[in-house]
Amino acid sequence: MSSVRPALPPDGNSPSLRARLDRLPVRGPVLLVIVVAAVSYAFEFADMLALGSVSAPVQKELGISLSQFGTVVSATYLGLMIGASSAGWIADRWGRKRILIAGHVVTALASLAAALATGQGSLLIARLAGGIGMGTLYVIALTYLVELVPSHRRGAAVAGTYFVGSLAVTGITAFARVVVPSGPDGWRFVFGIGVIGILTLFALFRLPESPTWLKSRGLREEAEAAVAKLERAATRGGTALPEPVATVEPAAPAGPGSPATTFLRAGLVHPLVLLMLIWIAQTAIVQLMATWVPTILGLRGFSVERSLTVSTLLTIGTLVGSLAATFLAKRVQGLRAAVVLASLCAVAGGLLGFTGDVTLVILCGSVHAILFGVFSPLLNRITSEQWPTELRGRGSGLAYSAGRLAAIALPLTFTAVVSSLGPDAFGWALIVFWSVVVLGCAALAQLRRNRRGSQGSAQLSVRQLAKD
Repeated sequence: MSSVRPALPPDGNSPSLRARLDRLPVRGPVLLVIVVAAVSYAFEFADMLALGSVSAPVQKELGISLSQFGTVVSATYLGLMIGASSAGWIADRWGRKRILIAGHVVTALASLAAALATGQGSLLIARLAGGIGMGTLYVIALTYLVELVPSHRRGAAVAGTYFVGSLAVTGITAFARVVVPSGPDGWRFVFGIGVIGILTLFALFRLPESPTWLKSRGLREEAEAAVAKLERAATRGGTALPEPVATVEPAAPAGPGSPATTFLRAGLVHPLVLLMLIWIAQTAIVQLMATWVPTILGLRGFSVERSLTVSTLLTIGTLVGSLAATFLAKRVQGLRAAVVLASLCAVAGGLLGFTGDVTLVILCGSVHAILFGVFSPLLNRITSEQWPTELRGRGSGLAYSAGRLAAIALPLTFTAVVSSLGPDAFGWALIVFWSVVVLGCAALAQLRRNRRGSQGSAQLSVRQLAKD
């Protein structure tokens, strides 16, 4: 047997199946898929911000200390990590649609439980369960979107879902400012709004299972029926579809073995490790920008009002960036673009972290936020498209869950770093984490180039190698 094992292209679909999906217009069921993914992102993004909005009233009304509330926050991130890491494995076995439905049900019920909490224990359990549900939504919604939306529309679709998620952050902030001061139970409405997500089930029940997943499980007739359903919806009213353009995209290696062995046979262990490192760094950056900007500006002598103004501008910048990404999706794609964007973010972030001039803070912070709004959906697309269909759920889930681990660990360490280095620690942290992203994306690009070279020289197909 040859020692050369070529790695795989990023999708595991038959030529006719993928080609038929790629010719579908973005309306009807395909548009509904995008809407479902966007709503899933919106609830995950908004719920994370809701914690900060209700901290003080929750502590007061439930009689819990700041450290006890911190435990609740940690439980939420632990749930996110569990949900992200496990949902992908389950969805690769049982299907995207089923697990997406389950994620919405768990998230809605957990939101209701959090709104009705009577103490730290009940709130902690509700938030842990909610984290599991939201971690599931984040991974599976994007997986479902990537597998059903036409390939040439994926970039704009992913960016659009991220924009809706960012918009939800602004919305939940405005909602919290209205309802939290309204009375002692105002915070319960902030948690309870997640129950609305259950309405997504009406859309999900109308949608088919992912045809590419069905094909990967050997359910050929079901896969054909799912594609045919999408085609019938697209041709209602006499609309004709273009002829499919077939592209050969091999599947993951078949054969018995553990999930770890499957990744080894597919040559995807190195990409998995790199994406996990990238997501650890990216999540740390998100938490730094969302949590520490007002604190760092306060240490530099900024008033509370000015610090909040800067934070608001950064939120708007992220919205602008994610909106721009929907229009730039065809031009800004791939790992080369990711390296350039991450490098520019490192420069802007470093300047933001080291300066005390209000003009530079606003300028550099806004540039960083806009670039980050373009980069984030690009990274989500790169992560999901890295894997063949058979491994997409678990590969994406492992990468995302590594990022959630960073969200748990960072609050425990960065406080000590700031105490030691002062506000400059913020600038150094952004430079370090963005450098990890840059190097990770560059290494991933090199792996892809090496993969193409090995595929060109190999004489055996992937399926033949799997039988050896």
